Amino acid sequence: MNKNKFIGFILLMLLISCNPFDPGEIVLTRTYISNEAWDEYNNQIKVEKMQIRDSVQIIRTDLNSISKNFTLLQVESAYIYEYSGFRDKRPNPKGKVYFNKDNGWKWVKVASNYKDNERYTTIGNLQKDQWYRFSNLRGKGGFFIYAYVDQKGDLHQYYQDLRNGP
Repeated sequence: MNKNKFIGFILLMLLISCNPFDPGEIVLTRTYISNEAWDEYNNQIKVEKMQIRDSVQIIRTDLNSISKNFTLLQVESAYIYEYSGFRDKRPNPKGKVYFNKDNGWKWVKVASNYKDNERYTTIGNLQKDQWYRFSNLRGKGGFFIYAYVDQKGDLHQYYQDLRNGP
């Protein structure tokens, strides 16, 4: 093998091992979320409590049906919290972002009129027997994590990625 092919092979192996297209792991629990993709430019999160649509005859514990059709859920407008660290000089949410601990910044509770947005240090741990939707985790929209916390406190996660398809 000549020198140029060898160097090309080494560079290819480094590229494969680094995998620049892998956005990193997201870990979600009832008490925190961590996202390896967060950095100084991509550090947003939005948490919405979800409920079963009024017109749907299904129970919220029917995980199989709901995980195949998230349109059965709708946002509970009284519980929408977000944080965006863009252009923010305070610590960005690198590592774990706790729901019930001070992260060094304020969650914005999104009001329906976007005029009276309140700010909170914590939003509380994810509640039992409740659906949530997490977004703004990969920069631009289209990637969601739907999570259901059952009566025992176990968390069930479902990923929806609309960025690469119709």
